[in-house]
Amino acid sequence: MRLSSRLFLFPSAMLSLLAMGCAEEFGPEPMPTTPVAGQVRLRGRPVDAGWIEFLPTEGTIGTLRSAPITSDGRFQTDQVPLGVVAIRIVGARPGPTGDPALDRFLHAVRQSYVIRRDTRRDPDALVIDLDVEQVRLTGRRSLGARSEPNDQPEPGVAP
Repeated sequence: MRLSSRLFLFPSAMLSLLAMGCAEEFGPEPMPTTPVAGQVRLRGRPVDAGWIEFLPTEGTIGTLRSAPITSDGRFQTDQVPLGVVAIRIVGARPGPTGDPALDRFLHAVRQSYVIRRDTRRDPDALVIDLDVEQVRLTGRRSLGARSEPNDQPEPGVAP
């Protein structure tokens, strides 16, 4: 074997060995996710159409996930980022409620991600009651809003 071919083989062999040792370090790390299921309500009654979207926020890593809202207000999806997510309701048109403040809030929920939840807490029973969310985020009770024991904001989650 000539000297030039040996000089070529040595660096190639070293690069191959180096690549084998670092194989696990190449590529992105898997993002932690969780399945999420629940119900969207307005004044205790199911919102019967639309989509729910989950967008990672406040340091949570992941991608946007969405799920259809069924006629009983329920939704279910997988691979929702684990951590704090911002939530938007798309395509749901519950109609005028007769309460201008609640109607403005419902419009805001359809336009942007104003609701926050931590998917590390009970992701199998995520209930979003839109009039309760309005009280949670604005501090103003709408006409006919229900009062529930869990109306308090989740600890560590900004409204």
